[in-house]
Amino acid sequence: RPSDSRDYTLLDPTNAYPKKELKNWRRHIILDKPVITVVVDEVSCAKGAEIEARFHSAVTQDIKDDYVLLNSDNGNMAVIPVVQGKYSIRPGSHAIMMAQRNARFRRVPYFGTVTNARKERTVIVTIILPVEDSAEAEGIVKSVKRSDNAGGLSLSFIKDGEKYSYSFRMGADGLVLE
Repeated sequence: RPSDSRDYTLLDPTNAYPKKELKNWRRHIILDKPVITVVVDEVSCAKGAEIEARFHSAVTQDIKDDYVLLNSDNGNMAVIPVVQGKYSIRPGSHAIMMAQRNARFRRVPYFGTVTNARKERTVIVTIILPVEDSAEAEGIVKSVKRSDNAGGLSLSFIKDGEKYSYSFRMGADGLVLE
């Protein structure tokens, strides 16, 4: 759903994974133009199962308790998980091999928001946006408000004195951005 101020897309990558524990995964991506991204992961699995929403980055990753600060020569980005209940942020890496001649395995770093499913359906929200420094990121973290009601979801936060808000209603297959 493109617009002048906000683009929205919904992906269903469920079938990219074996059906051992994962029953369903829908990923919503919102680009609040020009530079704020909100990712909403809807995961259905057995209650108590570990869920990890991973993000890959080739820049320096400074993992804090409740956000990740990505640093490069071009500036800083904060990656802020918004989860109901307990969670942690865990670094990791995995091997990949490009599909090209003479390719070699290499390790790609990532970090993941890790939580355990409290119910059959878990929603992990991740806010990704530019920040000047850790102090600004911490201020945004403190401004985040999340409400889960009637199966829907509302999220808001403040950046540079401006409030950003997102509302989802429950549709036939899951959340839908209003």
